[in-house]
Amino acid sequence: MRLEDAGIIWRKSTKSGDSECLEFAAVGDLVLIRDSKDAGGPRLQFLNDAWRSFVSALRAPDAIHRGEDGGRGFAGR
Repeated sequence: MRLEDAGIIWRKSTKSGDSECLEFAAVGDLVLIRDSKDAGGPRLQFLNDAWRSFVSALRAPDAIHRGEDGGRGFAGR
């Protein structure tokens, strides 16, 4: 555990199993993401607004598949 982790409450989805999970923590105006198998490893950090936008996009599958590129996805760029 990192010294700066003291007091951070990490959570994971109730739908996740024992492995291959991401954990998240809300710290001030940030959301931290880490690999549950490597708690001391690298992490991503997002501003709350950016995280909310990302989660909203995941909940709207049509927006992800169609996208602003008219449905070409990454392969069509």
